[in-house]
Amino acid sequence: MSQKDIPIAIPAGQEKNLPVNEYDFLFLKSAPYEITVTIDQQPLKMQKGDVTEQSGMKSITLTNNGSVDIIVTVTVGKGRYNRVIVSGELNVSAYVSSEAIGESKSLPLAITKTVGVIDTVEETVLAGQSIQNANTGPAGNRFAVTQHDGEFYAVHQDNLYRFNKAAGGWAATLAWDLTSIGGSWPGHIFSAGVTAGGTIYMIAGSSLYRASLNDRSVVLLQANIVVGTSSARGGGLLNNKFYFSEKYYDAGITQDVNYLRWYDLETGGTGSIAVPVSYGQRLYVRGDYLYMSNNGSDTHNKLNPETGDLIEEVTGLGTFTGGLAFSETEDFCFYGDTSEYDYGYSDAGQKYGTIYVENTGDSSTRKEVLLKEPVEWFTRGADTVMTGAILKPIFKGIALNEGDSYLDDVVSFAWTDGITQKKLDGGTKTLKLRGIDDYFSIALTSEVSVSLIGEAFE
Repeated sequence: MSQKDIPIAIPAGQEKNLPVNEYDFLFLKSAPYEITVTIDQQPLKMQKGDVTEQSGMKSITLTNNGSVDIIVTVTVGKGRYNRVIVSGELNVSAYVSSEAIGESKSLPLAITKTVGVIDTVEETVLAGQSIQNANTGPAGNRFAVTQHDGEFYAVHQDNLYRFNKAAGGWAATLAWDLTSIGGSWPGHIFSAGVTAGGTIYMIAGSSLYRASLNDRSVVLLQANIVVGTSSARGGGLLNNKFYFSEKYYDAGITQDVNYLRWYDLETGGTGSIAVPVSYGQRLYVRGDYLYMSNNGSDTHNKLNPETGDLIEEVTGLGTFTGGLAFSETEDFCFYGDTSEYDYGYSDAGQKYGTIYVENTGDSSTRKEVLLKEPVEWFTRGADTVMTGAILKPIFKGIALNEGDSYLDDVVSFAWTDGITQKKLDGGTKTLKLRGIDDYFSIALTSEVSVSLIGEAFE
């Protein structure tokens, strides 16, 4: 490692450019108060003792935001930054401060992922708009679909079918082992949901069954659990309960009553709540809520799963006739229709392209993420370069909070723009506390590394 100290006088309210020679780190050795350091058009707030690392810095500008003239000293150099060598001091605290919680209670954790591009198309899409259909495979009812470990499944009485978007059809046709239930289902499979461990719960005919995703062995849990005149299509798992719905005629009030039913996976108990909505022919889970809608209707009744209360009627979510399930990022859905199964968009809106996030070397872990904020695309050699917010969709792809405060979880970010490897390091502060925006140029496909405070995983 080579480095040198550079003292710089900066008048009040002005900026000074620092002569650079593609340095790899900048250490603010002395400064009377916080200043703004802009490296390759990326501003960040720094105070005495702060350091930032980025390979091959092209431009450095120091801005005095105060009302008095100051002199600051920066240490710049090439190679890996080492606080003991640069400052002669050892920082005994490796904990990071964030805007929301102050000092983190745990050391930062690093995540490495491969990020690639699927498409760069900017267009307006509709909820339920088909991207890929699968019109071969299971015939008859298309009531029950579910998602497990990044894969969509059609749960049908003939077989269990696993969807493959890339191949444009079914990746696998998996036979049921019906030995324990006499060799055949009692009727159509209306509802299905799968646990994280691969256990499927389903309503077939009027009874509740449990099956293993691994060997498709089936056992009967409760016969005739559906007591009404009909059972809705769809359903699913939420809060360790398997939900389904039904209606039956109440002679006391001479009309049909709609019920939300469930089976508790922990206790084996069942429960039901009358719901204050017109009979929903479809029931599905999205996020932390249940939704009911009629076939072909774009009015979706959002329900509280604990009380059955109607939270709101939502429109613009699409019209469907069969089962409905969502990807882990909730950007995409899989649904049964009158003649086929489809993979499509979950919501209406503007898209600016699609990327994927996966474990390096393991495409089976791939998560597709829709870009919903404007970005710019261009080609650099064999790479496609994306400029814009990249950390936000990465957060979505690894199932972390990508809300307004997501940068308050990020300590450092390492990536490549197709020319040089770069690293932006907040040191003992999060990027949000440094005032750094999520705006980068990244070459795709490439490996990225993000260091996060421990609270990001809570």
